[in-house]
Amino acid sequence: MNNQPTALIGNPQPVPRTALAKQVLQPNIVVVYVTADGHLERVDGGRTLNLAEGLWSRYRHRIDVDTSDHEIELTINRRQLPSADPAFHFEATLELGYRVHDPVEVVKRRVGGDGLAVVRTRLLEIIRPICRSFEIGGVGQAEATVNSRFLQPVVLSEGIEVYRCHAQLELDADAARHAAQMRTASQQGVLQHIERREQIAGVQLEGDLSAMRARFETDQLRHRVEAIEALNIDEHRLLELFIAQNPNNAAEAINLLNQKDQARLQREDLQNEAMLKRFEFLIANNLLNGAQRTWIIGILTNQVAPGGTPAITVGGPHSGAGRAALPAGNGGAPSASPVVTGPAIRQQPAASAPASDRERGVIRLGPPAVPTQAAPPPQSAPPAPQPAPTPQPAHSPQPARRPATRPAARPSTETPSTRMRLPRSPEPLSPEPAPAPAMPEAGTGGSVHPIYLVLDRSAAAAPWAAQSDAGLAGLVQQLGAQHRGSAGVHLSVIGFGDTARILSPLGPVTPGTTLPDPGYGGTADFAAVFDSLLQRVPLDVSGLKQAGYRVNRPIVFFLSASPPGSDPAWTSVRDRLADRNVLPAAPTMVACGVAGVSPDAIRTVATRPEFGFVADAQIDPATAVTAFWQSVTTSLVSFATALARGESALAVAPPEGFRIVGDEV
Repeated sequence: MNNQPTALIGNPQPVPRTALAKQVLQPNIVVVYVTADGHLERVDGGRTLNLAEGLWSRYRHRIDVDTSDHEIELTINRRQLPSADPAFHFEATLELGYRVHDPVEVVKRRVGGDGLAVVRTRLLEIIRPICRSFEIGGVGQAEATVNSRFLQPVVLSEGIEVYRCHAQLELDADAARHAAQMRTASQQGVLQHIERREQIAGVQLEGDLSAMRARFETDQLRHRVEAIEALNIDEHRLLELFIAQNPNNAAEAINLLNQKDQARLQREDLQNEAMLKRFEFLIANNLLNGAQRTWIIGILTNQVAPGGTPAITVGGPHSGAGRAALPAGNGGAPSASPVVTGPAIRQQPAASAPASDRERGVIRLGPPAVPTQAAPPPQSAPPAPQPAPTPQPAHSPQPARRPATRPAARPSTETPSTRMRLPRSPEPLSPEPAPAPAMPEAGTGGSVHPIYLVLDRSAAAAPWAAQSDAGLAGLVQQLGAQHRGSAGVHLSVIGFGDTARILSPLGPVTPGTTLPDPGYGGTADFAAVFDSLLQRVPLDVSGLKQAGYRVNRPIVFFLSASPPGSDPAWTSVRDRLADRNVLPAAPTMVACGVAGVSPDAIRTVATRPEFGFVADAQIDPATAVTAFWQSVTTSLVSFATALARGESALAVAPPEGFRIVGDEV
């Protein structure tokens, strides 16, 4: 093995013709002979000629070729091995072994020197493509791939054999610096992820601890409340407990108790004063006879005192056990004055009165209903109530009688504990009903909302024709059933397949309205239906305005079960339809898609992202079509009802089983 650089090819020498010129041939030398015409040959694998062969040989020169092994360490740098990213390179250190494989070819190609330059060039041609297929992060894989390439000897075209090549790849300075920065960034990202995870875990733990504290405090408070309730203490006992636990606040507690007692006495005084005023009113208007007056005076004398007075209910419903009647005048005969009944001077139970709407959690709109007095149950002791006379001045000897159809009295506005209803001046039984909102009529300036139903009638939608036709019929039937409330809604139905067909021109829906059945067929042509709307909408709006209506912006409900046709120009037609600069009456479009239509197409049709809905893939298309019609029917019927109340807000929500296409991420 020769570790020193040695020339592979010796200088040409004349072929010796005498014995004196005989030379000893070294073992690693192969002789190549050159003929007079420059042809190269080896004799028996590269031996020298003997004396006889030399005398008569046709060879003129001989060239000695070194076939010994050459081993050397070769370094390849200076950006000669680019990576997959051309900005970064590898560097290689090669442990190289090579020898002459074909001496004739080596001489023919005139391989100069020790042949290392040729070997280096050919190795770069092999290694460079391998390095180009790896990023700098894959330097180990690149090195393994290069070494696997040289597991078997490689014969070069110059007649040299590379019998050993072991490569050690590294990154150059720029690539190494970049790789270090990437590793640092990756490690920082991992650390930050760990920190965030720990922070999240800490927040969750703190939340759990807070929830546990809150539950513990709630349980403690509940136990304390239950313990206090079990003591069954009154306010004085509660005051004693408070003073025992807070002796420094005793004066404040006693002051609060005195204020409470004073407020109670003030309320009782107001109640007593109210009872006296009612009694004075009854006397001044001659509504009581002598016996009744004496009986009430006795009640007031015994009950109106600083101890408080229970309320007296006049003409209210009471149970038979608690009923007492004032004595009737004229020896028990029915008196001309109204009979006043009430409980036996005790507070009427709150449960005896019917609960109001507000007590039941109900808020009623419109004018409040005027309460009427409930008729007492039949009994034998007291006489039946008679109509009260018309109030007259106190000096009138004989007040005129009220008609038998006297309206019910207004509810009393006195304190809550007083439940007396007294006769007042005549007033209507209930407020005059508010006039119904005016329905849109031609020439009256009524408001109209054009609604367009655009329905897929292509062959792709035919499997769900029964659900679609039933839903449309149900909508028309419900709108027609309340045609007075829906007069402000003008409806038009358009079906589309290869072409667009007007199934119902724009107009109000009346009872008995029917629609033709155009059938299903062809492919869905979005461009055709949008072009039809582009022509119909301005004509319809103009006609309504000429008829004297105030026209609100049209609304289009679009249902498709198939993708758009092959004409890509449909989007430009749709954009012109939705452009308010091109079409001032441009409609608001709500688009729904089932079965084969794509979310992108529905998103393009809808004028706003939240107005585009597609059915979930797991929902049966027939169910989705039914849900669409239920949603549209509910929205339009509610809208018509709101119009009848003078409101004009149309709520749009996804049908059941649909999602908003703008919600996708």
